[in-house]
Amino acid sequence: MRSLRRRGVLTGFHATVSLAALGRPISALLSVRVRPHRQRVVEAFKGFVLDQPETVSLLHVAGPDDYLIQVAVPDTTHLQQLLITRLLSRPEVVSVNTLLVFEAITQPVQTPIQ
Repeated sequence: MRSLRRRGVLTGFHATVSLAALGRPISALLSVRVRPHRQRVVEAFKGFVLDQPETVSLLHVAGPDDYLIQVAVPDTTHLQQLLITRLLSRPEVVSVNTLLVFEAITQPVQTPIQ
């Protein structure tokens, strides 16, 4: 373990949290396009997203959209309100596509690719 930590393979330890047990059983991925691509705009957008209590993770991606935001909410009404009242009201947000997550499976063990 010490050797793996020293080499940066293991970067930390965490507990797995049941979002459903926290009253947030609905997960979604929000694919977001942001304009303009300026440092100030992007940093403000990332800060806003990470400040939202519904945000689980934020990914900066390549492709037609700029970000994937994983959120967990109590119900679809909450998700709709998050989209309409907070996310889509931001001037830099050009578009949002929503994907509901039916099942998420995480690979618990990662090995080097040869």
